[in-house]
Amino acid sequence: MSWISKAENLLNNIDQKAASLIQQQQLKPIEESESDNTQKNLSNSQGLPKIPSFSKNMLVLSKTTPKKSTRSDHTDYDSFSEKSMSSRHTVVENDDDDEYSEPIDNELKKAPSNESFSAEKELATVKILMSELRSENSELKHEAEALNEQLKANASVMKNDDLESLLAILTDEKRDLTMMNQSLESSNSNYIKTISELESSIMKYQQNENELKQKLEYARNETGDINTELQNYKLRAQNQLQMKESLIHQLKLGNQVAEDGQTETSSDSTTLQMEIDQIRNERDHLQSELNLMKKRIDESRNFIEKMEHKHRIMVSDYEDKITNLDETIQQLTMQSTNYEDEIRLQKQELTHVREEMLKQKTHLTTKLHEKENELKRLKNAYRESQVNAEIENRVQSLTQSLITKQNNLELVTAEKNALRLQYEKLTTQHQDLLRQFRSQRPQMLSSNETDDVKSSTSNFLTINPFDSRVSRRVKRAYSQFDQLGIRFSAFLRRYPLARVFSIVYVCSLHLFVLLVLLQSTPSQ
Repeated sequence: MSWISKAENLLNNIDQKAASLIQQQQLKPIEESESDNTQKNLSNSQGLPKIPSFSKNMLVLSKTTPKKSTRSDHTDYDSFSEKSMSSRHTVVENDDDDEYSEPIDNELKKAPSNESFSAEKELATVKILMSELRSENSELKHEAEALNEQLKANASVMKNDDLESLLAILTDEKRDLTMMNQSLESSNSNYIKTISELESSIMKYQQNENELKQKLEYARNETGDINTELQNYKLRAQNQLQMKESLIHQLKLGNQVAEDGQTETSSDSTTLQMEIDQIRNERDHLQSELNLMKKRIDESRNFIEKMEHKHRIMVSDYEDKITNLDETIQQLTMQSTNYEDEIRLQKQELTHVREEMLKQKTHLTTKLHEKENELKRLKNAYRESQVNAEIENRVQSLTQSLITKQNNLELVTAEKNALRLQYEKLTTQHQDLLRQFRSQRPQMLSSNETDDVKSSTSNFLTINPFDSRVSRRVKRAYSQFDQLGIRFSAFLRRYPLARVFSIVYVCSLHLFVLLVLLQSTPSQ
């Protein structure tokens, strides 16, 4: 921050010097000698009328910038931004100085030689100052760019540090969350254990409650018996006391009457006194027993109250637990009802599927019985339609005779086929020779020859030039089928075994078709 303050001080000094030089220029007697010429030149020029405003602006900057330089040593990044803005303003004004210097140079060149000597010196000093300002400005720009880069790097470093700190915080939070998860799992397991323990303790408490109820009932019965005994004892004691007090009163009256002259009653008085003392002792003893009984009754009452208080507390706890258990039981009952509904639906579906399967089974069994009946009927018909043994013997004899005749025919046909093959070979050789002859001597056939060729071929298979494409294709296909039939018949004539196999195959096909027709029933 110190180099910024130094740069601002330099700029302020340069601004003050430039302002003083411009003021000196204005105070010189150049305007007196050639005021008219200079005024015209100045009015035509663009830069010189702005000189006073330029000097004022520079003076204003020189007044304002030192305040910022004094603050620069005690401020942070925000003050640095303000100072950089102020330095930019000074740079812009220095650029304005460059713009104003050019018209000043032009005007001073136009001035006469006797007045321009001092002005040239001042211009030289101004130019030197301006060059220094430019160099310092460029240095300051470079330094500002370097500082901006450093600031960006510092900002990126700060961002990286922030991100690293965030990562550390997130990792710590993740660890905390994992620890919390583990603690929650452990607490959940502990809760499950405590629930099981509470259930067992509830059972124990219920047992204790039943025992305490029995004890309370027993204590209440005992206290009732004791109270009845006390009341009876009180009544007895009161009756005895009343009787003895009446006796004492009578004895006192008797003693007062007998004091006058009967000495014999002294012994009786002594006996009465002894009886009175005994009665008093008995009374004191009874009072002490009454006090003891009252203490026992109070203790039993306190014990009963304590037991009743405990019983109430336990009853309230058990009622809360019972309500919770009732809620859980209700939830379980709801779930059980839902499951029962699902099971019912599945059972209904199973019953429907079973009914359908039974229907299909019955239908298929009926069909099977019908088919079995049809098979039995067909078997019976086939047995009835079988030929007798004599007919079979005749058929065998006929087949043997047929076989002998076929063998003879095969021999004859074999000879015939051999002759046919020789004939075909000769015909092919004859056709080849004819083709060679025609190729050697291409001439038009005479009418007789064409008639012979036409007579050798059938009119149906001959292709005319007036035929259409369809008719030509049909004739070609028919001729191909005819050739195939001729070749197949020749093959059968040559080989008698093939002829026998073909006959057997045709007979078996006919028999199979007959069986199918007889066994099949018309569909309703």
